Amino acid sequence: MMNKRGEGGLQSLWWGIIWLFITFIGVYVLYTMISALGCSTIEKEQANAQSLKLKNFLENLTENSNGTFPLVSPVNWYLISYQKNDANVPTGFFMQNLVCICDKYDCKGINFCKEIKQPAFENAKNLNTKIYFINLNVTNKGTFYDARSIQAK
Repeated sequence: MMNKRGEGGLQSLWWGIIWLFITFIGVYVLYTMISALGCSTIEKEQANAQSLKLKNFLENLTENSNGTFPLVSPVNWYLISYQKNDANVPTGFFMQNLVCICDKYDCKGINFCKEIKQPAFENAKNLNTKIYFINLNVTNKGTFYDARSIQAK
Protein backbone atom coordinates (compact mmCIF):
# COMPACT_ATOMS: atom_id res chain seq x y z
CA MET A 1 0.00 0.00 0.00
CA MET A 2 1.38 3.43 -1.03
CA ASN A 3 1.31 6.36 1.24
CA LYS A 4 -0.35 9.62 0.25
CA ARG A 5 2.94 11.23 -0.58
CA GLY A 6 3.78 8.57 -3.19
CA GLU A 7 0.38 8.82 -4.86
CA GLY A 8 0.65 12.61 -5.11
CA GLY A 9 4.07 12.31 -6.76
CA LEU A 10 2.73 9.90 -9.39
CA GLN A 11 -0.24 12.16 -10.06
CA SER A 12 2.07 15.18 -10.43
CA LEU A 13 4.22 13.23 -12.85
CA TRP A 14 1.23 12.42 -15.05
CA TRP A 15 0.04 16.03 -15.03
CA GLY A 16 3.57 17.11 -15.95
CA ILE A 17 3.66 14.70 -18.90
CA ILE A 18 0.24 15.86 -20.08
CA TRP A 19 1.31 19.52 -19.77
CA LEU A 20 4.51 18.86 -21.77
CA PHE A 21 2.52 17.06 -24.48
CA ILE A 22 0.00 19.91 -24.77
CA THR A 23 2.83 22.47 -24.86
CA PHE A 24 4.62 20.50 -27.59
CA ILE A 25 1.43 20.32 -29.69
CA GLY A 26 0.82 24.07 -29.20
CA VAL A 27 4.36 25.00 -30.25
CA TYR A 28 4.12 22.72 -33.30
CA VAL A 29 0.77 24.22 -34.39
CA LEU A 30 2.08 27.76 -33.90
CA TYR A 31 5.26 26.99 -35.88
CA THR A 32 3.20 25.45 -38.71
CA MET A 33 0.90 28.47 -38.88
CA ILE A 34 3.80 30.93 -38.97
CA SER A 35 5.63 28.89 -41.62
CA ALA A 36 2.53 28.70 -43.82
CA LEU A 37 1.92 32.42 -43.46
CA GLY A 38 5.42 33.20 -44.66
CA CYS A 39 5.13 30.93 -47.69
CA SER A 40 1.74 32.25 -48.70
CA THR A 41 3.04 35.83 -48.60
CA ILE A 42 5.79 34.90 -51.06
CA GLU A 43 3.30 33.04 -53.25
CA LYS A 44 0.95 36.02 -53.22
CA GLU A 45 3.76 38.33 -54.31
CA GLN A 46 4.72 35.89 -57.08
CA ALA A 47 1.11 35.56 -58.24
CA ASN A 48 0.57 39.31 -58.34
CA ALA A 49 3.83 39.92 -60.22
CA GLN A 50 3.19 37.09 -62.70
CA SER A 51 -0.39 38.20 -63.42
CA LEU A 52 0.81 41.75 -64.15
CA LYS A 53 3.65 40.49 -66.39
CA LEU A 54 1.21 38.22 -68.25
CA LYS A 55 -1.25 41.08 -68.80
CA ASN A 56 1.55 43.27 -70.20
CA PHE A 57 2.80 40.38 -72.38
CA LEU A 58 -0.68 39.84 -73.85
CA GLU A 59 -1.33 43.51 -74.47
CA ASN A 60 2.02 43.92 -76.27
CA LEU A 61 1.22 41.17 -78.78
CA THR A 62 0.16 42.77 -82.05
CA GLU A 63 -2.60 41.21 -84.11
CA ASN A 64 -1.60 37.90 -85.75
CA SER A 65 1.67 37.77 -83.82
CA ASN A 66 2.66 35.13 -81.31
CA GLY A 67 4.98 34.75 -78.37
CA THR A 68 5.90 32.53 -75.46
CA PHE A 69 5.44 33.44 -71.82
CA PRO A 70 7.25 31.31 -69.20
CA LEU A 71 5.06 30.73 -66.16
CA VAL A 72 6.95 29.07 -63.32
CA SER A 73 5.53 30.46 -60.11
CA PRO A 74 3.69 30.19 -57.85
CA VAL A 75 3.87 26.42 -58.28
CA ASN A 76 0.57 24.52 -57.97
CA TRP A 77 -1.56 27.65 -58.36
CA TYR A 78 -3.83 28.02 -61.41
CA LEU A 79 -3.85 30.22 -64.50
CA ILE A 80 -7.49 30.93 -65.34
CA SER A 81 -9.17 33.20 -67.88
CA TYR A 82 -12.69 34.62 -67.97
CA GLN A 83 -14.75 36.22 -70.73
CA LYS A 84 -16.93 39.30 -70.28
CA ASN A 85 -20.12 37.22 -70.25
CA ASP A 86 -18.98 34.52 -67.78
CA ALA A 87 -21.28 34.19 -64.78
CA ASN A 88 -18.71 32.71 -62.40
CA VAL A 89 -16.09 35.48 -62.42
CA PRO A 90 -14.31 36.22 -59.13
CA THR A 91 -16.00 38.67 -56.79
CA GLY A 92 -15.35 42.30 -57.69
CA PHE A 93 -15.15 41.75 -61.46
CA PHE A 94 -18.08 42.14 -63.81
CA MET A 95 -18.23 42.29 -67.60
CA GLN A 96 -14.46 42.10 -68.01
CA ASN A 97 -12.12 39.80 -69.88
CA LEU A 98 -9.74 38.55 -67.21
CA VAL A 99 -6.58 36.58 -66.79
CA CYS A 100 -6.14 35.35 -63.20
CA ILE A 101 -3.61 33.49 -61.10
CA CYS A 102 -5.50 31.76 -58.29
CA ASP A 103 -4.71 29.42 -55.43
CA LYS A 104 -7.72 27.21 -56.25
CA TYR A 105 -8.92 25.74 -59.57
CA ASP A 106 -12.20 27.66 -59.38
CA CYS A 107 -10.62 31.00 -58.36
CA LYS A 108 -12.84 31.20 -55.27
CA GLY A 109 -9.93 31.63 -52.84
CA ILE A 110 -7.02 34.01 -53.25
CA ASN A 111 -6.86 35.44 -56.75
CA PHE A 112 -4.90 38.02 -58.67
CA CYS A 113 -6.94 38.99 -61.73
CA LYS A 114 -6.05 41.53 -64.38
CA GLU A 115 -8.35 42.90 -67.05
CA ILE A 116 -7.25 42.17 -70.61
CA LYS A 117 -8.51 43.63 -73.91
CA GLN A 118 -9.89 40.38 -75.35
CA PRO A 119 -10.63 36.88 -74.04
CA ALA A 120 -7.93 34.23 -73.76
CA PHE A 121 -8.70 30.63 -74.74
CA GLU A 122 -7.02 27.26 -74.83
CA ASN A 123 -8.66 24.72 -77.15
CA ALA A 124 -11.69 27.04 -77.51
CA LYS A 125 -12.24 27.08 -73.72
CA ASN A 126 -11.22 29.47 -70.97
CA LEU A 127 -7.74 28.83 -69.63
CA ASN A 128 -7.57 26.63 -66.55
CA THR A 129 -4.03 25.35 -66.20
CA LYS A 130 -2.11 24.31 -63.10
CA ILE A 131 1.14 26.27 -62.86
CA TYR A 132 4.14 24.01 -62.75
CA PHE A 133 6.93 25.25 -64.99
CA ILE A 134 4.87 25.81 -68.13
CA ASN A 135 5.43 27.87 -71.24
CA LEU A 136 2.34 29.62 -72.50
CA ASN A 137 2.42 29.95 -76.30
CA VAL A 138 0.01 32.71 -77.30
CA THR A 139 -1.21 34.02 -80.65
CA ASN A 140 -3.19 37.27 -80.87
CA LYS A 141 -6.02 36.39 -83.28
CA GLY A 142 -7.40 39.93 -83.26
CA THR A 143 -10.58 39.13 -81.31
CA PHE A 144 -9.10 36.68 -78.80
CA TYR A 145 -5.80 35.28 -77.54
CA ASP A 146 -5.23 31.66 -78.57
CA ALA A 147 -3.07 30.04 -75.89
CA ARG A 148 -1.41 26.65 -75.55
CA SER A 149 0.27 25.60 -72.33
CA ILE A 150 3.30 23.37 -72.75
CA GLN A 151 5.26 21.72 -69.96
CA ALA A 152 8.69 23.34 -69.82
CA LYS A 153 11.69 21.07 -70.09
